[in-house]
Formats: sequence, structure tokens, C-alpha cells
Amino acid sequence: MASIAFHKTHVGVVMRQVIAYRPFTATAEANVLALGGSFLYVHGQACMEISMCDTCSFVFTKLRDAPSVDLQGVIDRLHGGISTIGDDIIALLSRGLPAGEYIATLLEIEPTYTTFGQPDDYFSTEQGGVLEWALRSEGGLHDPRTAYYRTATTLVEPDAKFFEFVVPLHDPGSARRIDVWQQRMRKGARPVTLAIAFGDRLQPATWGGNPPVTTRLCVAHYLLDGHHRFAAAARAGIPIRLLSAYSQGIWARPRPPHEAVTDTFR
Repeated sequence: MASIAFHKTHVGVVMRQVIAYRPFTATAEANVLALGGSFLYVHGQACMEISMCDTCSFVFTKLRDAPSVDLQGVIDRLHGGISTIGDDIIALLSRGLPAGEYIATLLEIEPTYTTFGQPDDYFSTEQGGVLEWALRSEGGLHDPRTAYYRTATTLVEPDAKFFEFVVPLHDPGSARRIDVWQQRMRKGARPVTLAIAFGDRLQPATWGGNPPVTTRLCVAHYLLDGHHRFAAAARAGIPIRLLSAYSQGIWARPRPPHEAVTDTFR
């Protein structure tokens, strides 16, 4: 599969750019985040159920709100913005993330806010027609039980499409803090947000009808910190930088993700 070409946004920049990336190994010394089965844990509480099956429809489901996660002080390094991923950041990520192999990627993306049932909601529009055994209890559509953000979506083959999502751990809440960040960003501030990401190439075992897209390259970034900054970027239509640790293999899924998806992180 050829490298993916991403379209330009309404402000004339490519909607998804890789600024920098570095592979690293995490040791989980901080014991703040954990992965068990298909669940993401924050401070010992399961907060997200995440997709771990390459023959199932892509899903994520919020189980409960979770607080933002500062991995050993890495957030202090990101508030002022970065354009490279230094050794100090890698060291902090290595201690703070669940044990496994990752690619730390600094992305610049333009997010769009959406919720289940809205015209740009993936689950009630693009996922429609993909009828899984696992989704039949939901009428063939999955409700993620959370608002979320969409970033890049593009056709990569006649029957294959790339989808990317950013999923918050909680609602940002404070409108005042969002407004403050909007003003700062409109004046040129470029803060960086933090996420852990999982993705793969998915082709459901069964589907209903004759959908034009049957293969999906799906990535979900679970936002660990920067909820107000991310919301501000979405409301203002301003690109924002996201430092995302993309999992290359964890104990719950020792098989590495498909190379075509991994290539979008480097």
C-alpha cells in the first residue's frame, strides 16, 4: 500500500502531519495507566473499552469519566509547545506508560467535535451497513457513550479507508478555560496535548448489504491531558499538536498492528 496523502483543511494546511517521531520501550514504573484485556485503566479504574479485534467493527466505549493523566511531569514540557521529541520526554513516557513497544509521534491535526447520531458521527454514518454479531444487540450501530473528535479520513484503496479519532477521558467542562485557550491559540500559541493510541487494519468477518468500504485503517488516540486545549482548537478551527504514544504491541495483544497503520505514525 502506498503512503497516504492527506487533504488540506479549510485554512490551507494538510489535515494531518507527522512533525517528529521516535520509537521507545515503556516500563510502566509509574503505575498510573494499565491495560487489561480490552480495557484501559486509569488509577486502577477501567474507563475505556477499546477495539482489539482485527475481524470486528472498530469501536471504543467510555465506561466512566477519568481524570487527566500527567505522566511524571511530561505535561509541563508540552504547554509551551515542542517541535522535536527530546530524550527527556521519551524518558518520562517510558516510565509512565503501560509496558510495551511504542512510537512517540508528534502530530499536527485539525479536530472536529462530534457525538453519536450527528451527521459526522462515524458510528451512525460510515459504520452503517457493517453488521456484526457483536453489534446486533445495538441494532447494528455502536454508541461510544462519549463525545469525541474526528481528524483525518481519506480513501487509501478502492475499498479501504483511513479513519482517525481522538477520544477524551472526560468532558472538558470549564467554558472559561476553553475560551482562554482559544484566545491564546488565535494569537499564535501552539500547545501540545498528550495521548496513548491504538490502531489496526480491520476487515469485519461479516457485513450487511454491499458497502463500498470493507477494509478500515482505524486509529484512536485516547486523550490523557489537554482536554481544554483540544476543545479550544476544535471550536476555533485551529490545528493543534498531539504527542501520541502509538502502541506497537502490548500483552493484551502481542501481535503488532498492521504495517499500513503504523506507517501513518512515522
